[in-house]
Amino acid sequence: MAKHFSFDNAAFHFTRTDGPPGFTWKYLLVYVGLSLALMALQIGLQSVLFGSSEEMELMLASGNIPPDMIGGIILFYLAAFITGIIFWAVMEAAIMRRYVHDSGFGLRLGGDEFRLMVVGLAWFATSLGIYFVVALAGAGLILPVVSLAGNSPAIVGVWATLVILGLGFLWIYAAVRLCAASALTIRDKKIHFIDSWGATKGRFGGLLGAYLILALIFGIIAIVGIATFGAAMGWDFSDLDALAFSMQPKSIFGLTAVFTVLFVIFQGLGTFVWAGPAALAAKTDPRHGGRSDAADVFS
Repeated sequence: MAKHFSFDNAAFHFTRTDGPPGFTWKYLLVYVGLSLALMALQIGLQSVLFGSSEEMELMLASGNIPPDMIGGIILFYLAAFITGIIFWAVMEAAIMRRYVHDSGFGLRLGGDEFRLMVVGLAWFATSLGIYFVVALAGAGLILPVVSLAGNSPAIVGVWATLVILGLGFLWIYAAVRLCAASALTIRDKKIHFIDSWGATKGRFGGLLGAYLILALIFGIIAIVGIATFGAAMGWDFSDLDALAFSMQPKSIFGLTAVFTVLFVIFQGLGTFVWAGPAALAAKTDPRHGGRSDAADVFS
């Protein structure tokens, strides 16, 4: 198990956990089973309420929504949001208990999960807030240049690119600094969010590097996997609209069943791996001396 925080330990922390064996396959079985069950439930509700997912998408895209369906659409998305955050909290708690306390796999709905739901809502609210701040800041920085140098598209394009990259980096910086919130919440059995800023102090570079490496690895796997499976399925990669539509899980029992299951396995494994760097940051909290047993000593 990783005893100290470093770029290498953060990136590959998922391979350096202690605790009872068999966690990964048990976790993936439950993750895939629950994901497919929720997917089937969603498809069933869509069929009952709107006829089909295609009809619902066309109706929403055209804006031609019958008044008697507005309430049903609101309830549908509200139920999907609530179900999604419960699912996330349950699986996130299991993952973080593994990383932080070296626990075996266990599925429950208790204090850990309800505290993580609050953390999830904090993430949602923060993301919305940052989105609006970035949008307003971007408009405030780009529009004046457009009015002054509108006849020079190159200048406007370069400036807009720099602004977008700069604001994007600020969002990434905030996300990385707040990434340890779930692990800290599981560690202390107390809701943490902003407190993650202290646990990640002086570790932004290591965490960002770890996430970039993991994103690169999973990106390559995704591209190769989609290309291989798409070739076998005869997908037309030259028509992106048709391709995106063909990849949607219209039915977990249809022709896309294998792709859907593989995608859910990939997603579940990615969720587990992605949590590793943040968990290590919490376990080696610099405010507690950077010790890997901080969760045991200070909980």
